[in-house]
Amino acid sequence: MHEARLHLAYPLDGDRLALKVANIPLRSVWEVTMRLELVVEDAREVPWPRACDVRVSRVVSDVRVPEHEVKRALAGLPRDWGHVPRTVWKIFRYLKNKTSEDDLLGV
Repeated sequence: MHEARLHLAYPLDGDRLALKVANIPLRSVWEVTMRLELVVEDAREVPWPRACDVRVSRVVSDVRVPEHEVKRALAGLPRDWGHVPRTVWKIFRYLKNKTSEDDLLGV
């Protein structure tokens, strides 16, 4: 596990991963935090890493990101070994491409 932490692109504080996402058109920066855990859904499987408790907080932004939007953006992710990287990519892409019209449309 120590070897894996040396190669991460994001800082890992205990079991928490934190990253910042900037959206230039909205002049916004958000901090995304998530807890990483090993999960075994079936006794015949090996544990796989899962991202949970994903939270988005404003660093510099007038645009809020409600928790239900985060859950909807992450819904449908496959529950397998790729869960953590897919979660990071999905939330990064969602925030990076967020527009001011999203709030008006209720998206």
